[in-house]
Amino acid sequence: MTTLFDSRNLNTLWAAIIAETLVRCGLKTAIICPGSRSAPLTIAFVQHPQIETIPILDERSASFFALGIAKQTHRPVVLICSSGTAGANFYPAVIEARETRVPLLVLTADPTEFLKQAQVQGATAIDGLEMLVQQGAAALKIWTGNSEVPVTTMRLALQRHLGLI
Repeated sequence: MTTLFDSRNLNTLWAAIIAETLVRCGLKTAIICPGSRSAPLTIAFVQHPQIETIPILDERSASFFALGIAKQTHRPVVLICSSGTAGANFYPAVIEARETRVPLLVLTADPTEFLKQAQVQGATAIDGLEMLVQQGAAALKIWTGNSEVPVTTMRLALQRHLGLI
């Protein structure tokens, strides 16, 4: 029996759990703006047999493409990117989605505060997700480096955040 969960790497494991949970909530499509930091999310969504994944390099174009699919299908669409300015480029489409009540989910692979403070390459101080929150978008920050968090806790947090329970 093939499993969607690869427990050898925590980030890959949690990304697979996120993908599976969102599928159970009705997700069918993910738009991916590839980046090295978001590789575990990208792999999890691409490998899931029930998710259509579409790669688009330009984040702004990707966000409006996702918005169009969500409007057409009346289903949530996920946008995946690395972090910082990549997520900030989703800003105009997220505002439009909020104003028109279109289900658009943004997953950013933001670095931890430790990496930001250590000034690790690519760990920018720009918080694209925080910028979206300031415009009224809801955010659920998940740090995947903790193996002590049970899978059911993660799933419940996602479902609660999406207003499904």
